[in-house]
This record gives sequence, structure tokens and C-alpha cells, in this order.
Amino acid sequence: MVPGSSALGLKSTTAPIRTPVLIWGMIDISALPRYLQFLIASLGVFAFFIIFGIQQEAVTSAFTAHDTHLGLFMSVLMFAIYILVSSAELTFASKQRIRLPPRPACVLYMLLGGCSVLSSGFSNVSCEYLNYPSQVMYKSCKLLLVMVVGIFMLRKRYQWYSYCAAVSLTTGLVLLSVADSESALNHDVLGVVFISGSLFGDAFISNLQEMIYRDFSPSEGEVILFQRSCGISILLVLSVATGQLKEGVAFVFDHPSVLGRIVMFGLAGVSGEYFIMLLTRLFGALSCVLTTSIRKAMTIYLSFLLFPKPYNHLYLVASICIFAGIGLNTWGKNRQQLSDFWRRLRKSSVE
Repeated sequence: MVPGSSALGLKSTTAPIRTPVLIWGMIDISALPRYLQFLIASLGVFAFFIIFGIQQEAVTSAFTAHDTHLGLFMSVLMFAIYILVSSAELTFASKQRIRLPPRPACVLYMLLGGCSVLSSGFSNVSCEYLNYPSQVMYKSCKLLLVMVVGIFMLRKRYQWYSYCAAVSLTTGLVLLSVADSESALNHDVLGVVFISGSLFGDAFISNLQEMIYRDFSPSEGEVILFQRSCGISILLVLSVATGQLKEGVAFVFDHPSVLGRIVMFGLAGVSGEYFIMLLTRLFGALSCVLTTSIRKAMTIYLSFLLFPKPYNHLYLVASICIFAGIGLNTWGKNRQQLSDFWRRLRKSSVE
């Protein structure tokens, strides 16, 4: 039988089956035009991660004001919220039965959990030693770590734009350190160590997630659930060993408003992560990098607006250097894809 025809020889009017595009396993946006899907995913990333950043700075400011260090405790609660939300999404929205993954997947999830402790846990700890705008800009410089490892350990060679981007990023970081010292803002070497560990974890997470999606095809909720479940066990050991778990419980009992902010911080983070995965799945890693880079720039601006702090014009120059380096490297690696992406987006908006 000819495809698209019926048994009587008449042309079938049955519409092609559309693959669902679900938000939180409940809301299907597959019927919407591509440009609206992109807009929804991008706005989700913007909205939730801006809330995430505001609450993160508010919580760490409260810790600093009381001269206490509870970044690991904060990360334990954050991971617990991720686990609860992803479990609820899988059970009630996606109607999936939660099962233990195959052994090879479990190994990858354990590695992913360890990297998420470095990425998220160390990032939270670094906020206690760095002011928030500096922490965000340091976090944006993963390219430098990747290049250093590639050059000295893997003997790799890079294109001219990668070296130009590295110079721009390095210049931005030097100016950032000078601006912090001149403005007398919080900038401790220990914070740089923790944020470097966070970047090290970041460098491996995307590759491990790609392997899991390629070999086992899990849902976004499954990845979040098993990744954070492996990570929280490490965080619990660390927080008990450092005494932060006991101290943190006492702190939130004395300051319940901080607990509310941590809950908002965790909910915004897990919601934003769902939208990042949606954006990556629909439009690729390039669109995700561009969206998150713009979001980081907005977060820095809001940090100065909502949490008044001494301002130095070197912050503006440093941020321009850092985001110019990110933009140059992204453009160099994805020139053709970038052109095709905007062409498809313009075409879908016209349709």
C-alpha cells in the first residue's frame, strides 16, 4: 500500500503523529510554533535562574552576617529538594515507575553525582568567600580550565578564536580581582579554590549526561533524580564531618526565614534545570549556552541593584571582556550552526 493512502485507494487525512514536548511531564507544547517553544524554554531559564541567583545571594549574605559557613548544609537541602521534585514529577505527572537503572548507568550516575557535588556544592560554598558578581563571572570561565587541561595534559591545539577568547577571559579575571580589591568587597583566595573545583565538575557533567542520554535514553526527571541522589550521599558525609549539618539545623530553627529562602532557591534551581534540558533537547547546546550567558549578565546587574555594594567601573570592563570571550569562542565553534539556527528561527516566526 502506498504511504498516505487507505485500503480503498483514497488519500488518508490522518495527521502525522507528533512527538510530545512536555514541561514537567504535564504541559505539552509540541503544537506550538518552534519560535514559541524557544521563547517558552528561554523565559523559563531566565525566570527561574534569576530567582535562583537572588535567593542564593540572600542566603549566603545571611550566613556571612552571622559569621557562619553553611554552604555544604545549603547544598544538602538543595539536593533534597531536587530529589523530591523529580520524584513527584516522575510518579504523578509522567506516571513512571521509579526503577533502579542498569549497572553501567549506575556507575555513570555515581560519577555524575560526584561531579554535581563539585559543581553545585562547591559553587554554594564559594559564595561565602567571593562576592556574588565575581562568583558568577568566575563561573563563566570554564573555557580556560578546558584549554589548560587540553594543552598541558592532552597536547591539543586550538583555533585562533579560542586563544583570543582565553586572552579576553584572563584579562577579565585580572580586572575583576583588581576591582574587588579596590572596592574592598569579599574576595578570598579560598573562594577562588572552591569556584575552580566547581568549574572542574562542570567540565565533566555535560559529557557524562550526554553518555547517559545516548546509551540509556532516560527522561530529564530520571537524570535529576539519580544524579542528585548519588550526590546527596557525598554531601551528607561532608556536612556531618565538618559539623555543618548540626550547625545548619540549629541556624534555620533560629532563622526560619532563611529556610524559606533555601526552599525557594532549590525549587527555582530544579525548575530552571528542567527548562535547560528542554532547551538543549529542542534547540541544541548552542542555544542553551547563549541563553545562559545572557542570563548571567542580567543576574550580575540585578545583584548590584538588589544587594547594594561598592561599584567600580572595572566591573563593567571585566564583564565585557569575559562575555566577549564567551561570545567569540561560541561564534568560532558554531558559525554555521549559529547561522542555520537564526535562519530556522526567522522562518518559523514568519510561518
